[in-house]
Amino acid sequence: MKKINVILHETTIINFPFFWKLIKRYAVISVIAPIIALCVGAYVYLSQNDIYLKSASFKYQVDSAEASSSSIASIIGEKSQGLSPNEILGIMTSFDFAKQVATTLVNHKDILKFNFTPIKSKDMVSTPDMMAKCGDDFDCKVKSVQVIIPYLYVMEPDRLIENRFWVRVKSLDRFTTETLTDILINELVKSRVNTIKHSITEQIKLSHELVDSKREELIGVDMMAVRDRKKEVSSLIEEITSKIKNYNSFYHQQKLKMTLAETKYNQTKNTISKKKVNQEDVETFKKRTELKDKIKKIQEDITAIKLSSQSLSSQDSIIIDQLNLELKETKEKLGKLGGNGRSISNIVKFLDKKDKESDFNEFDYKVLKGQFAKIQKDYQAMIDKRDALEAEDRKLDNTLEQYKPSFEYIKLLEQKIIQLKLLESTVISDFIFDKEMANVRRFKRTSRSKITLFSVTTSIFLLFLLILIRYVSDDRIYDTYELEKSFEELTIIGNTPDFD
Repeated sequence: MKKINVILHETTIINFPFFWKLIKRYAVISVIAPIIALCVGAYVYLSQNDIYLKSASFKYQVDSAEASSSSIASIIGEKSQGLSPNEILGIMTSFDFAKQVATTLVNHKDILKFNFTPIKSKDMVSTPDMMAKCGDDFDCKVKSVQVIIPYLYVMEPDRLIENRFWVRVKSLDRFTTETLTDILINELVKSRVNTIKHSITEQIKLSHELVDSKREELIGVDMMAVRDRKKEVSSLIEEITSKIKNYNSFYHQQKLKMTLAETKYNQTKNTISKKKVNQEDVETFKKRTELKDKIKKIQEDITAIKLSSQSLSSQDSIIIDQLNLELKETKEKLGKLGGNGRSISNIVKFLDKKDKESDFNEFDYKVLKGQFAKIQKDYQAMIDKRDALEAEDRKLDNTLEQYKPSFEYIKLLEQKIIQLKLLESTVISDFIFDKEMANVRRFKRTSRSKITLFSVTTSIFLLFLLILIRYVSDDRIYDTYELEKSFEELTIIGNTPDFD
């Protein structure tokens, strides 16, 4: 215990100057302790397996204008909500992703060259032995690889750049690291594309189901036929309206003509009916007219005979005498009639003229009346036809108005399906990997600097411990300082001389 007090110091806890004397005193231990620590550290370092690391970085560009899929999606009105960092990191930890990677590895032509031993594992995993245990069972091979490979890779977010991630692969074999990195990149891209396509496919499927559901509601309604009929009816209404407009002028003209003819005919009949004369006077007027005509004719015959020959023959004279006699008798008959027929001559002439006009007016009136009746019938038929077409047009409008929302909904869904199919055919991954990747880096699990630091620390501790044990077990006192510290109650009288 007294020797321990010599090593300790009130201020620095350890008496370093004295401890340095002990190092010199026990030189062998001072050399052996660091050598042992360094040898152990070297053994630990050299016994570690070489680890091969390869890193690949990618950027998630779902909201970037540089992403082709996003550009096309924005054109057709699709907006992606994107993935959160945790969702992206969860892709590589999912069971399905590990299974897909394992399937690709098992199908690889150099599957037996892979080293699937986890870097922290103490026991080596022999791929040929692992494959041999499963025989020809493909699923067994996939499950065996699927259990091991999650220990070989990891995905980490970049600490400085947003939406940037690193895929790191660590294995005990360079070939395994390089090949697994390439497979992971391909599977990540493929997985993302399949996920996007699956989402679009589900939207297409849902849209088809909605369209089919709406079509079932509209069974029996041929909207295209209704629209075609609507166009046809509208065209017919426009055409018949134009005809009615043009026919209307002709209709009123004919109606005016018929009204005038009717008025003229009725007026003529009224005039004739008002002018009443005695029938006897009329007969006298007719006889006087006949006698006057006969007198005139006889006179013309006498004049003609006289003018035809310069000298009258006996026969001509006889004829002239007879004609004169007949002329005289006729004049006597005319004289006997007196003047009774003269007062009504003008009336009879007027009535005779009007009576003739009445026949023409009646004929014209009847013709115009028949024409107008036909025109009126045709005119009314066109109006009735227009009314019927307008009623049908209103009915078609009601049908279109009733089913228009459903058909517009179907139309929008069909357009959406076309857009989604276009988007589905142009889908690319929104994980954009850097073209230039870092080279494979080889290192140990515990670095040389750490081993060295550990060895130095261990050697110091071991040196301190061994020297302390050796000092405590040594009963000898080597100098005055040690004597004074060990036996404080003693008084030193002097020193023994040194003899050469």
